[in-house]
Amino acid sequence: MNRLVSGTAVLALSLGLIACTDNGSSDMSSTVDFTAFVIAEVGNTSEGRDAVSINDIDFSFNDQDNEQAFAELF
Repeated sequence: MNRLVSGTAVLALSLGLIACTDNGSSDMSSTVDFTAFVIAEVGNTSEGRDAVSINDIDFSFNDQDNEQAFAELF
């Protein structure tokens, strides 16, 4: 149950960050943490969900040296 709550929180945060992006309508661009995005997407297993468009997302890679970044997935 705790993993479900944690996954839901990460998903909500990721979707909130994505919703805040302005898709290039200004010079200020928002970035989405890649690790949080992947964990949220893996955690979202609802049937019938739509694919997430990632072409216009500017990812930040904050966990490049963190060997445990995806540990909760395995």
